[in-house]
Amino acid sequence: MLRTIAVWHRSPFILVPLVVISLGHWALLLHGFTNIHSRWNDEAKACVIDSVFPVFFEVNYLYSESSTLIIYLPVMSTKNGIEWR
Repeated sequence: MLRTIAVWHRSPFILVPLVVISLGHWALLLHGFTNIHSRWNDEAKACVIDSVFPVFFEVNYLYSESSTLIIYLPVMSTKNGIEWR
């Protein structure tokens, strides 16, 4: 994301959507901490995950991949000679 911002010279048309995407991603990651239930296992002498909500992690993965695509599209467009600005 920082490279995209640098390539586009901090253009507000690029900066604002990237900040919104980043905040949404952080919100999903922070929400993920409440969806994991774990306990201490004496046999393994480690913390063991009891349950997770798989749908949430699938959404988080898809959001991460799509935001990466959105971040790299402007950079790839300038490398290929097609400028969207």
